[in-house]
Amino acid sequence: MRCINCFELLNLRNQKEICPPCRSNPEVMISATNAKKKYMLTKDEIEKSKLAFEEDEIEIDLFFCKITPMHVYGSKYLVNDIEDLASKIFECVDDDDKRKQKYLKNVDDEKLALLDDMRENIQVYLEENDIDPEDDILSFIEEVIKRKYETDLSEVIGIIRRKIKLDGLVNEHDAKFIKQARKHRAYGAYVYGHKLSLTETFDKINKDIEHSIILKTRTKKIDKFIKENVDKSFVVFLMGVPIYKKYTTQFSCNIKFETVCKRFLEHVNRKKSLDKLIIKNVDKQYHDFARELFEYEQYVIDLSFQCGPEIVCKIILDRVNNKIARDNRTEKIDSISWIDAAIDDSDINSIYSTYTGKGGDINDAIKNIKNIIIKRDERKTNEIDKLINKMGLADIKSYEDVKFDFLVGRIGIEDAKAKLIEIKNNI
Repeated sequence: MRCINCFELLNLRNQKEICPPCRSNPEVMISATNAKKKYMLTKDEIEKSKLAFEEDEIEIDLFFCKITPMHVYGSKYLVNDIEDLASKIFECVDDDDKRKQKYLKNVDDEKLALLDDMRENIQVYLEENDIDPEDDILSFIEEVIKRKYETDLSEVIGIIRRKIKLDGLVNEHDAKFIKQARKHRAYGAYVYGHKLSLTETFDKINKDIEHSIILKTRTKKIDKFIKENVDKSFVVFLMGVPIYKKYTTQFSCNIKFETVCKRFLEHVNRKKSLDKLIIKNVDKQYHDFARELFEYEQYVIDLSFQCGPEIVCKIILDRVNNKIARDNRTEKIDSISWIDAAIDDSDINSIYSTYTGKGGDINDAIKNIKNIIIKRDERKTNEIDKLINKMGLADIKSYEDVKFDFLVGRIGIEDAKAKLIEIKNNI
């Protein structure tokens, strides 16, 4: 796809039909507010034309894109389209009309003169070369004039000439071919940039369309095989295996249809057998985890991987058991109220990660974490210890969580004091 204004090739991710530089250029795009000010158009006239564009009518083709300046929704339009709209509207309005007089005053006469001069020169070229263009070429010429009126005449004529030549070859084919050809990247590259010769361009377009037809036929044929021979639950899986993509998107793929079908069935059989073992041996809540493991994908996707499903399942089961152990350790240490606020510290995080990942004695891990917290801020440690001693709390287990909730910043000193009083009253 090319930019609707400058004809530069758009990024494939750009769905706005106009390139970012043109979209932000005030000489190319104009807001509804400025369109009304400069061209004296009413809101209803603009909205009616916008609606016509949405309904794909031919009379008024007002391209627009949505904008949100300062979080307020609005629209921007091509200056050329707004000029055309204003010209059509005021063409039938009496010259004495005040709104028309303001419009004429605001219009750039120099630009209109350049447009008329370009049209006249192109018409001379067409007549001198006995070219009687079809309606679609005339529309194309007008669009080029509006976008390239400041460009050298020879460049514009070159664009028109190449368009006519290429269409002469393309139009000999059916409507479907014509539509595909005009969307092909090489089509625009030749017309606007003259990257390849006419013959090279058409040959490339023709070849790519032929390849596209073959690939679509392949896809249709293989999809039919899958539908008729494979359980519905395996369809998405098969469309994700490398051979499916290779066979349906790469023309150079020379693997026979029968071979592809055979491999599909092998993939399905491998997946069936391994899934059956997983369902039998792995807890249900870990089925998805098991299927995301490298060993699982290697077995069901890589047909050259020679290993029985039982061995693969045993490896997967070991991975799952390790996962369960990690989850249990994580759940156990995370049950401590203040631990979440403490692990931002890199040293504490290292102890936390080592314990949850590799295991060990949780009491040793907690002890080491507490020592880091206590030494990190001696002032706060002394403050909370002084408060605890003042209340005469001797049982460390009764106040420990309050102490470390305060030290890691989960609660302030007043909240800590209130909690300690509550503990003392309940003893």
